[in-house]
Amino acid sequence: PTTTSLELHSRHHLLRRVYNCFCQYSRPCNCPSFTVPFIRKRTPDELLSLVVVQLDTELVGSPGGGEILSHLQKNKCAVRIAPLPVSKSVLWGQTMTTPEGGQSTCTVANAIVRLSGEEFCGMIGDRSVYSYCESVSATYNQHVITLLVEALDAALRRNVSAYDRRGAPQKQSNPVLSMEDVFPVATHMQFMHRMHFKSTTCAQDTANYIHRATITIAERPYKKPPPDLPFSEADVKPRRELGSLQAVWTAQLELLPKLGSTAAQAITREYPTVRRLCDAYAHTANDDASARLVARLPCAQLREARTVGPVASSRLYRVFTSLDPDEKLT
Repeated sequence: PTTTSLELHSRHHLLRRVYNCFCQYSRPCNCPSFTVPFIRKRTPDELLSLVVVQLDTELVGSPGGGEILSHLQKNKCAVRIAPLPVSKSVLWGQTMTTPEGGQSTCTVANAIVRLSGEEFCGMIGDRSVYSYCESVSATYNQHVITLLVEALDAALRRNVSAYDRRGAPQKQSNPVLSMEDVFPVATHMQFMHRMHFKSTTCAQDTANYIHRATITIAERPYKKPPPDLPFSEADVKPRRELGSLQAVWTAQLELLPKLGSTAAQAITREYPTVRRLCDAYAHTANDDASARLVARLPCAQLREARTVGPVASSRLYRVFTSLDPDEKLT
């Protein structure tokens, strides 16, 4: 606009016109060279409304299933009850916005299979848990599966109490089980079938876990994806090029407790190789003099002149002279 038009319109009206133009052209149009989707921030309730929790009919009909259903409905979760490929399992469906501006429903690649502690202990007792895990993994081969065992500790306690004080079974065919029997099964699930293992205390705890998983699934598309590495990039230190013997010697000194890089560089400047330091130790008068050999070496500091110090010097001398492999250097 020209100067005359700016004088005729106030700042408020001018900003309103710019905003209206932005809203008009920011929505998808037929022009292939200019398409900017209009995206606004969604509230948590709106994100949760886009997810449907699919509960298996046998899960809802099992003990504690009604409590799980009521807890999800109480927290404004859309629930659909239908037979699923795996008994007592939970799946999710999510509504996503397409690039054309429409909406499509897709299946989330996550699944939960709920078992009671008694059922899980029975599978371990008759060794059918391995075939069960293989069957579940083959059915949900495109999903990240979590086997959720409810009241496992209580089932193990009841299993032990079914035996009398002399160790004789009281009309029970399964052997006595403990957590030591559960660990190999959980390890087999994770390494062979990539199934996660989770133990809950009661039906309310199971409902809370499913609700938290639903919230995570609802917010996942709108969050920054995690890195592929299992650790943060900030935890990865760049590897130094140790091309010279002195660089290797400096890196070895930095491994000593409470010996910084400046002190290590001060030692290697005076004694560039390990052999020179050992020769210097051999020409000292006694052990006390050897322990104080590098104590007065100056460290390169920006603010104040510092030395290696008697503590670090004594620790370094013990590294080269001690015969006890278990001696503490701290």
